[in-house]
Amino acid sequence: IMFPLGTAIYEGYDEDKEPNNDLESGVGKAQLLNNVATSEMTKQIFDQVYGLLDPATDRDVYEFTAPEGSKALSATFTPSGTDGYGSTGGPGLIKVWDGANLLWGQLDYAKGSDGFGSLPISPGKKYFFEVNKPAGAVLGANDFYFFKVATTDTTNPQEADDAGNGSSVGAEAAMAQAGQDANTTLHFLGGTIPAGDTDWWSIEAAMGDEIVVVCSSQRAGSGVADLKVELIKDLNKAALESEVETDAADLLWSNKSPNASKKSVIAPSAGTYFVKLSSTKMIANGPASAHYLCGAHAITP
Repeated sequence: IMFPLGTAIYEGYDEDKEPNNDLESGVGKAQLLNNVATSEMTKQIFDQVYGLLDPATDRDVYEFTAPEGSKALSATFTPSGTDGYGSTGGPGLIKVWDGANLLWGQLDYAKGSDGFGSLPISPGKKYFFEVNKPAGAVLGANDFYFFKVATTDTTNPQEADDAGNGSSVGAEAAMAQAGQDANTTLHFLGGTIPAGDTDWWSIEAAMGDEIVVVCSSQRAGSGVADLKVELIKDLNKAALESEVETDAADLLWSNKSPNASKKSVIAPSAGTYFVKLSSTKMIANGPASAHYLCGAHAITP
């Protein structure tokens, strides 16, 4: 088992140092991230980590404290094989713990999730980042991993009235933002959707606009088991499109992306469209976070 040749190019990374298998602080416990770079402007942190998953029972645990002003955690894992750093196998379950007792976020890299997106965190809190082998997998001779982790002081615009946005009457108007070209209007949405909750958002679109929708909850590391997304125009009719998120693939409605789960809706008329989000259950013994991230973008042909 070995890292790639020329590890000097990875100076500044935090290298996996055993033993680091425990969800506790201290010598021989979780490994403190100590090569973090801190933004002078935002005070947010960034680090790069690489490690090995050996033997079969190994897990690697890293510790960090969320800095002042932090709102979210992002972590990106590089691919294994020839598309990445050449590892013969990537990790399995990737967990984020709020302290040593509360599982806060979780992803399964083996199911195609390549990282956390805007997992909510609180400034000043201690978090543990746990990396595991895939269950029952034989990864090969070089089962190392690389990932980048960062805290941010921004996230998708969040729901402002969780008690009032449970119906179309209380739908929150998504903030419109200009895209890279004049034909695209972007809308980013965020909030929490625990079991039994419903959130309504509204956007505006012109007749003939392509409405691209991308949403994630479980695929963003939350414990929501069945995020349902619906795009509605006429409240007296069925949704123009709907889909329930699974842990196996991203929820993306697009007419151009090869990874689309469904085709985009073409707006049948000008006016207000509703994005309805709902859930009925959380993952058994899963993470406590119930956050979601969505985009609903109008593209004029």
